Amino acid sequence: MTLRHPPCFFGEILFDVFPDGREVLGGAPFNVAWHLQGFGLAPLLISRVGADAAGERIRTAMAAWGMRLDGLQTDPEHPTGRVTVSLRDGEPSFDIVTDSAWDFISADELPDLIPALVYHGSLALRHPVSAAALEALLARCGVSLAGQPPGPAAGHPRESVADHLPGPTAGQPRGPAVGRSPGPASTRSPAEPSGQPGTGTGTRPLRFVDVNLRAPWWQAGVVRRLLAGADWAKLNQDELAWLTAVPTPTPTPTSTSTSTSTLTSTSALDPARRPASGPESPEEQGDDTRPGEHRDNTRPGEQGDAIRAAEAGSAPAALGLAPRGATEGDIASAAGAFRARHGLRGLVLTRGAAGALGLVADGEIARVSPQPTPLVDAVGAGDAFAAVTLLGLLHHWPLALTLDRAQTFASRIVQLRGATAPDPTLYQDLRLAWGLGDDRQG
Repeated sequence: MTLRHPPCFFGEILFDVFPDGREVLGGAPFNVAWHLQGFGLAPLLISRVGADAAGERIRTAMAAWGMRLDGLQTDPEHPTGRVTVSLRDGEPSFDIVTDSAWDFISADELPDLIPALVYHGSLALRHPVSAAALEALLARCGVSLAGQPPGPAAGHPRESVADHLPGPTAGQPRGPAVGRSPGPASTRSPAEPSGQPGTGTGTRPLRFVDVNLRAPWWQAGVVRRLLAGADWAKLNQDELAWLTAVPTPTPTPTSTSTSTSTLTSTSALDPARRPASGPESPEEQGDDTRPGEHRDNTRPGEQGDAIRAAEAGSAPAALGLAPRGATEGDIASAAGAFRARHGLRGLVLTRGAAGALGLVADGEIARVSPQPTPLVDAVGAGDAFAAVTLLGLLHHWPLALTLDRAQTFASRIVQLRGATAPDPTLYQDLRLAWGLGDDRQG
């Protein structure tokens, strides 16, 4: 399938460095684009590498796999990204090097095109330079990075996600603010990507946010703003718990400008603890949290303790969001409330050994269970699942079929060390079985 307007993948490209010293190409946008290339699409990766040997290795690998290179920028000052991966019982944790080339994706060097689909996560927006580049890409299509309307109201300047990021250093542009085309939450079939160029529904691309929270490079307020302008999102069950642990500000009786609060769960995983009324998020109280500013109204160190506990495998328990005995219905309710709260047309929730859940705005829910598979490592499981989810959206597959195929492919990837491999046989039989042909298209 060759699209007249390509799917675009924006964000990090780097080397995952494993405990045994092996270096494997990675970064969620890169991994997902790599898989879609293997499935016969011609995706465009927009990222940045250093003018170094690691950057040249990336270019060589992408060219050999048949991937486009016109979205890959070269940074003369910052090195190609690296991540140190630690494995515990097969589960990864990550030490992500700061000020890497992909933090400085330039809006001035973006390819001149309008994409069919834009995929990005939260990690690539940790620096205002790359955040401005993504805003510029979306601005061409009238799509907002933060769910803002197309223009400012009288007397009110338009808000940009870059306004909620750390200020740029001297000489680093913040980039333009952008608006979003208004429209109904959903008036189409579950897997139909309305408004995509090349589908006969206009020029608006589908925007897919793969949350991918990586401590300490996220703030709940910023992530919620990203979701406010998205069509689809993917996150795992721990991320759902983190993002629904919302500090609820309570104004003091003596002042309208200050408040006190406690960490109060609004998760549907524990419906009895949801507030009967009042704001569901700090943004509704004018929260202006920036990454690096821990103004989440938790006690000092509380958020960090929760994140560390989460990375140790007890995220829901650490935040009090998943009491023992939570049912499948509780989890589906939590995911459904999250989808509705953020105005998403679709949501995919991955659940590790419990499989995955998909929900769409018309109320359809689909579930898939994992397949018995030897586990080598789980580094690329979520990216593999995301890749086939996007494949299903682009091919208009039914939701249940999309999830089943995504689980099939993810089960293959967890048998590998690292998230990708230059092996066409990983894709060929699935392409035939799914009616996609058996020859890779470059």
